[in-house]
Amino acid sequence: MSAAEILAELRERGVRVEPLPDGRLYLEPEDLLDADLIERVRGAKPELLRILASPPPSAPEPRPLPLDLARVEAAINRSPRSPFLNDLAIATIARAAIEAQRALAALPPAARPEALKRCHQTADRIIEAIEHSDYASAYEIARTLQTLPAELAQRSLQ
Repeated sequence: MSAAEILAELRERGVRVEPLPDGRLYLEPEDLLDADLIERVRGAKPELLRILASPPPSAPEPRPLPLDLARVEAAINRSPRSPFLNDLAIATIARAAIEAQRALAALPPAARPEALKRCHQTADRIIEAIEHSDYASAYEIARTLQTLPAELAQRSLQ
């Protein structure tokens, strides 16, 4: 059994595992450890210390979003309607943003910056429509946001 598997088992059991400065391992609570597991920990101790000392893997680079939902929410809150309609607006526009994000991810990397720029311009139009309480236009613009990256990709292929 590898050290990584032993570490996973310890964590699965709820055992806290920490390396100590003197090269020992701190395991707690002890009542979750049996003799077999303690023996496997001793055998894999150098590798466990190495795993625990290594930095966690870095998070993937965040992908740029086609629409800032916080700005949309702020625009809705400046001219609120009923809670139901406010939630409907956020949900509708969030759905469009998700579809646009998927379409952006499918584009060739070279085409993404221009598509993202156009998405941001479209998002600004959505927010402007909301600020003028023109939700019908905002929803229509949101529908164009969903298809914009794919349309730009088609144009770039022609």
